[in-house]
Formats: sequence, C-alpha cells, structure tokens
Amino acid sequence: MNGVAYDVRWLVDLNLPQTLETATVGGRKEVTRLVQLEAAPIRSTVIPSSAGYEVIDYADLGDRERDPFVMKVQHFLPGGHQHGHEHAFTFGGGVAFASLQ
Repeated sequence: MNGVAYDVRWLVDLNLPQTLETATVGGRKEVTRLVQLEAAPIRSTVIPSSAGYEVIDYADLGDRERDPFVMKVQHFLPGGHQHGHEHAFTFGGGVAFASLQ
C-alpha cells in the first residue's frame, strides 16, 4: 500500500495485533511487537433512566404545537411544519426555503 508492505500477525482470541512489520520499497523495515498486556480497571457506567421522559406520538404533534420541545423538533421532521393558520414552513431536503406569515 503506497509503496509499503505490511505483515500483521494477529492474536485472534484477544482481537489484538501481536506483530506489525512494515517494509518500504527502499528497504527500510520496522517491526512493532506487543510485549505486555495489562488489565484495565472495570468501570461501571450508570445509564440514566428514561422513566421521566414523556412519550409523544407522531400523530399528536399537531395538537401540541405550542409545546417547547415540539416547536424545536417540528422543523426537522419530514414535510416540515405545515398547517392552515398563522405561519407555514416549506422544507426541501431539510432546508427551509420560505416562511410565510
């Protein structure tokens, strides 16, 4: 690859390279070897609960148009935010082209 030959010997059980040998067209060789492994400390991850989140059905977005979250997200939805009062946004490829009031 780009004038360099690679030879990799892989430790399948550990999913790690044991040896990486490179050789250039000019004859330069380099060998990198795995010489020691150390176990990393296990860290526990706390995943926050989603129990406090409200579930909003897609069909109900129009009924909740004044909800701050819905106001933020509605312009990113397919078809944009379109209805028959006050304002309308036309989306094409996710970009707003016009705003009518």
